[in-house]
Amino acid sequence: MINYIKKFIINQRCISCNSIKTEPYYYICPKCIESLTLVDTLEKICPFCHDTWINKGVCQNCFNKKPLWQNIYTLYSYKENVMKQLIHLYKFKDSSLAEHDLILLIKPHLIPFKDYHFIITPCSAKTLKRLGYNPVTRIIQKLGLEYSESLSKNQTQTIKKLKRQERLETSKTMIFHPEKINTTKKLIIVDDVFTTGSTIIQASLALNNHNFLSFDILCFFRS
Repeated sequence: MINYIKKFIINQRCISCNSIKTEPYYYICPKCIESLTLVDTLEKICPFCHDTWINKGVCQNCFNKKPLWQNIYTLYSYKENVMKQLIHLYKFKDSSLAEHDLILLIKPHLIPFKDYHFIITPCSAKTLKRLGYNPVTRIIQKLGLEYSESLSKNQTQTIKKLKRQERLETSKTMIFHPEKINTTKKLIIVDDVFTTGSTIIQASLALNNHNFLSFDILCFFRS
């Protein structure tokens, strides 16, 4: 109710087409949602990392070195401006309306994973300080899914400052705490945006270091 009051007070419109008919969303209308790209519907996609910058088959990175995970699931394309705006509003403006929209968008796609144990990738110290919470954890919590924050960062240099190859070569940037997870369930590492894949790779290596070799990957958005 509070969110809907906010909508009328600020005269919220769709950030894509400017329509005022956004219900049950706030920042995006149902018509624009229908035009969003679902990554798994694309014909040209790498089966191992869901890279969409390929002509056919496996991308060069995965061809050179097959990923550590069993399966990967990505939902929406991050290349679309409306998705970038929505995530920016949630992660950098702490918008409860954007959070509401993201949860509505993601929820139907996570039904097949209701019996999984979600392992959340850690956010940056800067994000945690600004928001007071991990944005990915917040969404998984709101969806009522079982999760653990069993990964923590172990690095002195911010990974964003590293070049892609340096990111991939950096070892032990994450520490895995296996005592925090439910080992009776299938494990899935979850992150918000898959860009270079460095975060997911380091999370996978952390699990491998504790002899956890069977797990999947879920990213809400693929750039």
